[in-house]
Formats: sequence, C-alpha cells, structure tokens
Amino acid sequence: MKHMTLKWPSTQALILAVLLIQAPPLRAQISAGGTPPSAGQRLAAEAPTVVLPAPDHELLLAEDEGEPKDLPLRFGTPLEVQLDLRQAGRAEDLPDGGRLWRLRIHSPGARSLNLLYDDFSLPPGARLFLYNDDRSLTIGAFTELNNMPDGSFATQPLSGDAITLEYEEPAGAAWPGRVRASRVVHAYRNIFGWPEADRDYGDSGACNNNVRCPEGNPWAAEIRSVAMILTGGGYRICSGALVNNAAQDQTQYFLTANHCLGGETNWIFMFNYQSPGCFNQNGITLDTVQGSIRRANNADSDVALLQLTEAIPPSYGVVFAGWSRVDVAPTAGVCIHHPNGDIKKISFENNALVSDRYLGNQGVVDSHWKVINWDDGTTEPGSSGSPVFDPNHRIVGQLHGGYASCSSPTPDWFGKFSMSWGRGSSPSTRLRDWLDPLNSQLTTLNALDPQNVTPLAFAGLNVLSSSDGDLVPEPGETVELAVLLLNQVASPLNGVTGTLTSNTPWLGISQGTASWPTLPAGQSEANLTPFVLQVDAQAPPAGLATLSLAVGNGSFTTTLGLGLDIGQRLVYWQDDVEAGDNGWTHGAPAGWSDAWHRGTQDSHSPDHSWKCGAPGAGDYPVLLDARLDSPPLTLWPYSRLRFWHRIQASVSSVFPDSAYDSGILELSADNGTTWTQLMPETGYSHVVRWRGPDSQPGTQPLPPFSPCWSGTLPWQEVRTDLSAWGGQTVRLRLRFGSDANGGSLGWFVDDLLLEGLDPTPPPVTDLSIHLAGNGMLQLSWSAVSGATRYRVERRAGGAAPWQPWVEVAEPGLMVVSTPGMHFFRVIALAW
Repeated sequence: MKHMTLKWPSTQALILAVLLIQAPPLRAQISAGGTPPSAGQRLAAEAPTVVLPAPDHELLLAEDEGEPKDLPLRFGTPLEVQLDLRQAGRAEDLPDGGRLWRLRIHSPGARSLNLLYDDFSLPPGARLFLYNDDRSLTIGAFTELNNMPDGSFATQPLSGDAITLEYEEPAGAAWPGRVRASRVVHAYRNIFGWPEADRDYGDSGACNNNVRCPEGNPWAAEIRSVAMILTGGGYRICSGALVNNAAQDQTQYFLTANHCLGGETNWIFMFNYQSPGCFNQNGITLDTVQGSIRRANNADSDVALLQLTEAIPPSYGVVFAGWSRVDVAPTAGVCIHHPNGDIKKISFENNALVSDRYLGNQGVVDSHWKVINWDDGTTEPGSSGSPVFDPNHRIVGQLHGGYASCSSPTPDWFGKFSMSWGRGSSPSTRLRDWLDPLNSQLTTLNALDPQNVTPLAFAGLNVLSSSDGDLVPEPGETVELAVLLLNQVASPLNGVTGTLTSNTPWLGISQGTASWPTLPAGQSEANLTPFVLQVDAQAPPAGLATLSLAVGNGSFTTTLGLGLDIGQRLVYWQDDVEAGDNGWTHGAPAGWSDAWHRGTQDSHSPDHSWKCGAPGAGDYPVLLDARLDSPPLTLWPYSRLRFWHRIQASVSSVFPDSAYDSGILELSADNGTTWTQLMPETGYSHVVRWRGPDSQPGTQPLPPFSPCWSGTLPWQEVRTDLSAWGGQTVRLRLRFGSDANGGSLGWFVDDLLLEGLDPTPPPVTDLSIHLAGNGMLQLSWSAVSGATRYRVERRAGGAAPWQPWVEVAEPGLMVVSTPGMHFFRVIALAW
C-alpha cells in the first residue's frame, strides 16, 4: 500500500468534528444515495494512503478542563492539509468511459474523522462517496446539488481513524470536478458513542434528565424543536431551537447564541439526538441538515437567528417552537439542551426568573433572564444557545453562560427574547423583521407542528364595503371584509369554515363566521359571506387592527394572524402601468439578458402589467438578470410600498423550498450605486438555489440562499415598510434571475403605489433624558392615546438629519451613553 506522510508545526488549534453518522441507511446531509463503484468491480490497485500525525488526546482533554459555558464545547483538533483528490488520489478508467479517483486518509487513534473542503464543485453526473475501512459506514453520493457558491463544503464524521474518498466522474463531464480538502478533523472525544461500549454517558453531569423520562413528557413538542449544532467549520458544539414566525409558513429559522457564531455556512444541525428511553442509551445521529445563513445577531442579548438552507425532511418530525417577547419575569423556566455534546437533556427551575445583566455585572442592564438555582438538572458547556421556555411553553431566551453545574447550585443567564426582538437599528441586529414578517405585532406565538399544519395560507384582505363607500376602514364605520385563502396542496379543499376574532379594543366583529366552499388546488378564493366589523369612533385616525382567523374543514385546523389597516393613508405616488413606462427603465448587465416589457397577457387591473418573460405565451429566456428600475421617488416619513404580482418560475424538484429562477425586490438610496434587498411584510415564498460554478452554465445571478418569489403564485398584494428611508430619494427595483436550464411563464407586476401618513408626524412632547448609572441613559415619555408603537430617532448635531434608530411597543428606553453630542426625539406611531 502506498503511503504519504504530512508534517506541520506542533502548535495546533482545537477543532470540533462536524457530524457523526451511526449506521446505514443514512439520511444525514443531502445526498443521492447509491453504492461506491469500487464495491461492484475489481480495481487495479488499492487506494493510496495519506498518514496524518496523531495528536495527544490527554493533553487536549486536560486543556479543556474548566472551560466556561460561554465558550462552545470543543471535541476535535484540526489537521490542516491541501489534499486535491485529482492529484493525491489514484485515477482509474471505468468500463463506461468515466474515471474514478480514490484516496485513503489515516490519522492514528482518532475516534472519528471528517473533512472540510475549500474547493468543491462537481459537474452533473459526478458522485463522491466516503467510507471507513470496514465499510460499516458509507456516506454519499454527494453530487452537483451539494455545490456551494463559495466552493466550500463539509462532510460529517465517520467512526474510526481512517476514511476513503471515492470520486466518480462521467465521460464528457461539463467541467473537471474539484474536490480539495483543506482540513481533516481528528476527534479526540468519543462524543457520539462509537463503539457503544466506549461511550461514557457521564460526560454530562449525572443530575441531568434525559428528555424521554416522565418529567419530559409535558414538553414533548418543545423537545422536537431543539437540535445540537456542530459549529464553526467543524470544531465546536452548541445547542439551539427552531422557532415559529407570525406567518407560520415553516421558514426554517433557528435561534441560538451570538457567541457560537463563526462558519455557520457549513454548520451541521442534528435533531432527535436523544435516548429512546429514560435510561442512558445512545440516540440516532442521522437526523441532520447542513448549512445556514445568518439573519440577525446582537451581542447585547447574545442572540443569533439563522435560516437553515437545507429543507428538513418531514421524517424528522421537528416542531417550530413558540415564543414570548413580553418583558415580564416568567414564574418558572425549562431548558432543553445538549450538555457536553451528550444526548438531549431537560432542566427545570421552579422559581421565577430574575431580570439582570450578564453575570450580574457585565453588558446591558436588564438584557438577560437569570436562573438563580436549577431545581432539577443543570446546564454545561455545549448547552450554549439552548432555549429556556416559560410555563406557557414559549421561548423567552437562549443560554449565554453562567456557573451552574451538578456540583454547583449557582446561577445561569439567558439572553432575553424581549430585548432581542427590537434591539438595534436594522433587520441584521433584531428578531422582529424575521419572526413577524406580517407586522402583526404579536407579543406571543405558540408552537407550530408541521405534522398538524394546515394546507392553507393567507393570501390577502379585500375591503368589500365601508360606510362612506371609499373602501377604507375609518373610525366610526361598519366594514365588510373578505379574506383570501390560498390552497397550497395539489388537490381541492372543500368545506372550509373560519371564525374571525380580534383583541384590538376599538374593533368589534358582528359577523365573525364565514365559509370557503371550494378552494381549487394552487388557487386563492375569498369567503362566501363577508365578515362584518365595526370600527369604534374613538379609534386612532390611522392604526393597525390585529385579527385572528381560525380555519378548518374537519381534517385540519389552524389559526392565522392577520393585520387590517384602519384609517386613510395618503397615496402620494402610484402607477397602474396603463399609460406608458412612466419613468421606469429596464435592462441587464453584460453577459445576461433582459425580458421586462409592458404587456396585456395578464394584469391585476385593468389591461396592462409589467411582465418579465416572453411576449405573449411561452417560456422566459435563460440566463436572465432582468432589472426593472423605478424613477427617483422621494419617500415621506413612514412610507409603505404596495403592489400586486403573480409569478410562475422554475423551482427545484429536490429541494421544495428552493428556486432556480426567481424574483426579488430591491432599493437604492444612492441613485443606483448600491442596492439593498427589501423584506416584504408577507415574506418571500422560496430561497434561491445555486447550481454550477460561476464560470459554467447553470449560474443563478441572484444571491444564493436569499429569500425570493418563485414557483406558482396567484395574484396577491405585496406590502413593504420603507420607513427606514423616510425623507430620502430612492429607486425601487424588480429583479428577476434565471439559470441556463429552461424557464416558465414569468413574473407579472401591476398597480404599484406609495402611501404614508402626514409628512410631518408630531413628535412626543414630554421626552426626558437622564443618566441612569453604569454608562446608561434613560429615555422617558408618556403614552400617547391610540399609539401602537414609538419610533426613537437620533441625530449627531443640530444640522444633521434625523435617523430612525429603534422602535418600542411601550414608552421608555434604556440606551448606552456614547461619546459626543446626540439628540433624540420620539414619534408616536399608529399604523
């Protein structure tokens, strides 16, 4: 057998293995299955072996002693390499004209090995397999569907100290495949129990409770939301949980800790790693997905929100946990977590949590919930990011750190969900933009179990009549309302009924039941009999009423959260696409095509719409990066964009939530130099799926894994809050991208308008500011009648423009005092 030895400096950073798989059949990561070609034919010679050094396990374990809880747990060490499979592996011709490369990697004494890649790109038809020496574990085939836009990839650990890579490339491949490993992770902890007899279940404290014990039974749904995270490119472990959002559309948002972040593009998320019974017994390690996008993070409450990029298979049985953003101390707390990377555990605090700063003396005042003393169980390194639930089974925070252990009844601190909700000045620093895309202003949300989810989705509200006939609900009026429901399944839904309720004090409902006798597959319909609502004469002149619609037909039930605008908005710009281009321009960058045009094939009203696609019927062209730019538009404060659209575009048959061709909405505040993707209140339907390297056909011009519209959507209204750009002149852009693999009908857009409140909304008049100690400022003001929230704005000097900073639901805000002169004002909002 051919051997090669690699050497490097003795100083080594510590690294955690990415994932462990226990036994076939495998479900881990997205793979095509199949059998390595070497299993079915005689090959000319054995695979060459690269021998890597063996780290000192005892030294590494000794270094881990006493690591704090706010440092993610580590269990492996990285061996840096540059192993190009084409160069280091043995190549052989196959009978069908293809070629096969094989390479064996051996690191003596490793409990498991896994690889990270810095150059990974497979052409169509190519397959990569990995297996250990006795072939008791085989993973793959990995294919072009595993290509990432930056060329990175990671494969989960395989037990033992040697693995073989086997890469098959078909004759006439579209491009030479690239498989280059940059790091081999040598696991010095046997964290997943290979073999079973070698597993020390005392790795987590003996006081911890397995989730399948009787005390965990009332929390069965929440247990299904929690996963172990293998983080940071393969070197650390944290915990976290899937969370529901107000649209209840199963967007795969995942809550964990800010201090766990780093390399999340290649993180592995392991669900259902738990004992099958109450006694310690190793759990399955198969229910995993790979990859995530960071959506929001903030160090003040140590929060991070990710969006998982691989679709979670239904067989995993996951639940999207509920949450509460109410800043009132829960009367008790329950934490579900993976201490020391062990099987899933559950811990109980039977007393009220306490509002505190981190560790009692660090960070922002009232940013954390403090668990004074766990009554049953504890947390440990590896529990970082795990959720703490209130007695109503809703997440109220995630674990930052603390001193608690089985032998030390001392406190732990969880970053507050309530602070994470609106903290910071942009969607990248707070949760609300992602978890409340409908702007429903919910303060609590219950869990969503996809196994019991409705096939219906909310598609819009239509005002059928109002007292003065202008179809605008206003104070003192009676309103008739229709709710559009979209049937998302492939068969008709019959006999759907619903009940509408509201907790808005100035809104009454006199006719609250309605029916949808038939909802055709893939189409939206309005209720047969209108809902009838009364807006109180004392309602605010412009407000938002929150509605709750419980719908079902005997085979399913669900509750949808809706928002109804009350009061007259001022429309200050609109375009019904009937009278020419009206300042709109369209085109595409070099190397791409444009397909935008005004047409009459379909429209919302009355005759024309913008279409990105072929004139008349037929499929849109391939390789589109078609950009439809608005004329310059000066936004009023608290503006909102509204338009109608429908789309028919190509999606992935392998990843149901992923799009190969799609549209997005963008905004530029610097006359087109830079563009920002906007997040509509009702959200996007898909995420962009990337396939093929940049230099090859198949490229998608839109940012990979970004939210987008795709698939088949009927005519529906989009609303997008533009308040952050109030007072600025901007351009809007409708951008459609397609790859090189065929198209569909295209994207239609119609009836665009900008609306807002009075251009000069009054500020709060009794704002006071005083030093609160510890470097903090306390902003105080009185509640304003009819206000639903308050926007705090600031500027650096008397001549500088006011900048929106943060919005809060109740009067009062604590802020960090920063050097220099700053001015603050508060605007009361009622919509």
